[in-house]
Amino acid sequence: MRAFLCIGLALLLETAWADVPRNIYGAHLLVDNTGSRGMANLKWARFLVGKYGYAKTLMADITKDTQGPKPGWVDWVNECYKMDMIPVCRLGGVYNSGWIKPEADPDGSYKSMAEAVKRVVEGLPRSDKLPLYIEVWNEPNLSVEWSGKPNLREYARFFVEVSKAIRSIGDSRIKIMNGAFALSPSATEECCKAEPEFVNSFDVWASHPYPQNHPPEYNIHDGTAKYKDYTIDAYLLETAVLEKYGRKNVKVMITETGYALGEDVFLDSEGFPAIDEYNRADYIMRAFRDYWEKWPEIVAVIPFQFSDPGWTRSDWVDPSSDTRADGSPTKPHYQYTLVSKLAKSTDDFGSISGKARDAKFGVPLEGVEIKCDEVAFSVATDVMGNYIRSQLKPGVYHLTAVKNGFAPAKAVVKVEAGKNAVADLRLEAVQPGSISGKVLDAVKGEAVKGARITLTPGNATAVTDATGAFTITNLPPVSFTAEAALKGYNSHKIERLVVTPGKDVYRKFRIAESRWPDAKNDCSNPSFETLTNPGEENFIAARWEIQGVGGSYKVVDHVSHSGDRAQGIFATPGRDTMLRMISHYNYAKPGATYTAGVWVMTDSVVKGTGRGAFLSLDFQSNDGGTIQSVVSETKLAGSTGWTYLEATGVAPPSQRISVVLHLEAETGAAYFDDAYLGMIKAAP
Repeated sequence: MRAFLCIGLALLLETAWADVPRNIYGAHLLVDNTGSRGMANLKWARFLVGKYGYAKTLMADITKDTQGPKPGWVDWVNECYKMDMIPVCRLGGVYNSGWIKPEADPDGSYKSMAEAVKRVVEGLPRSDKLPLYIEVWNEPNLSVEWSGKPNLREYARFFVEVSKAIRSIGDSRIKIMNGAFALSPSATEECCKAEPEFVNSFDVWASHPYPQNHPPEYNIHDGTAKYKDYTIDAYLLETAVLEKYGRKNVKVMITETGYALGEDVFLDSEGFPAIDEYNRADYIMRAFRDYWEKWPEIVAVIPFQFSDPGWTRSDWVDPSSDTRADGSPTKPHYQYTLVSKLAKSTDDFGSISGKARDAKFGVPLEGVEIKCDEVAFSVATDVMGNYIRSQLKPGVYHLTAVKNGFAPAKAVVKVEAGKNAVADLRLEAVQPGSISGKVLDAVKGEAVKGARITLTPGNATAVTDATGAFTITNLPPVSFTAEAALKGYNSHKIERLVVTPGKDVYRKFRIAESRWPDAKNDCSNPSFETLTNPGEENFIAARWEIQGVGGSYKVVDHVSHSGDRAQGIFATPGRDTMLRMISHYNYAKPGATYTAGVWVMTDSVVKGTGRGAFLSLDFQSNDGGTIQSVVSETKLAGSTGWTYLEATGVAPPSQRISVVLHLEAETGAAYFDDAYLGMIKAAP
């Protein structure tokens, strides 16, 4: 009789879950309780993901002696259910300068740890309406996650035993997931080989596909990806391995993904721009709306990470944010703003969104006014050309797009409840404009003859005359990237230079002598022109980061060697204040010769017992630890003009290389510009 009742209850629960609409939106929290910060995070998450969306958090410090969940974990799961969110609990062990791997029993099994995990899961609340997802550890193929030395045979055995223990609870509301790998088909295969039961020990496959700076249309489903490991659907590489070992039609939960500010892995090789606030919001919004939501294997997508001071490049909400009456944060990042406006499948209303472009080049148009005949609303497009109008009742809507210098464009859109109607618009330019200006030597202040100015898109060009002047006419009123270049000079690139309809836009370009070697420059954002937060005060230029304990920094525009900006570092007494641009993984080739360089200007630097302003070429491991450092021979103090510093060294066994900017002084400031990193001689 008891077995019959259990089966009946399970069937009723499965039926209840089947009635819950599929809502794939999730938030990756790093708070495991319902204190003030925890409740704020949960409210912000609920506003973002909607009813029956997902909230994930970490529940750590589990050992074989753990007797059950912490009270805060119980409260957190209960609060998710109260808010109609589906909890995803990433379980983990102890952290001590790295994650300690689970302790095995003397016989090599993980029975004691599996029973401890079972006690934790068994003590967590469950809902008769929504499931409970359990992710068993995290990225076990990384050294930092497995006591400094990953062992996938150990993890596979551990996971199989934990899965059996959880399943012995006999509650179909509990859904088991593997600890997602730092995306790796080879790690997936190694686990399948090591433990044949591994392939059937999960209910949903957890995966961490990070696209780096690839837009969502660059993906495996559509056959548009050259580098398939770095796409929004790279999980397909892992599920293909699972199918090879007999597990077909696998459901997938993306428990980490997203775009970190400043990421530019494929800037040089494929021309995709570095990630900033605006293209990040555009990419992630379109990934949800146009791709993930339409791929049936996806259960949920939970981008890393939601709001934490330790991961600011990935934040969706500023951790210092307050909460509005509707549950939304007062300081959202733009990706939060866009995604929160998308209709979720559980909504009674729908939304209209799209992108406005010019008809000639397809350039996204900012400031296009989108009007509607049926509803009194007007929204303007952002810098990526996007607009969203949310909370619209189902029906047919007639839109008109208006912008000065363009003919109006119209669209008819059908809105359905819980869906995102897309209406992209193309506007014909009717009032061209022009760009003129002057190119100067930024250090000497003299006009530069023979410099070439190139506009992208369209590749319109002009060459400066003896006075440094140029003019390019008959341009549509769109945003261009303009670059002034001349051999022997560091160029000056200006992004989002907008042509005014029927008028001329005048702009000065500032180029300067280059001391870079002839070899390709692999330094990202070498001239510090790209900002993480355009239009706002920026302390550190995009793609550069603090090395060491930090200090005082600011991107300045009152001095520069070339272009408009330089990176300022301000003295902190008794400290070597550093910024670095670290290469991508496995960039260094042992035995090859590399050079780093940078122009430096100092202002009232009193070095005291320090070394002043200088440069170092640091050979580092993949985790960023320094193996060997080569310091520039020249070190500056006092007040100096622009001076070129250089450091050259042969790479030892290492994986990454950093250009490191230093100011080790009691007072004063140093300004850095036009940095260089390159291989000048291949390994013998």
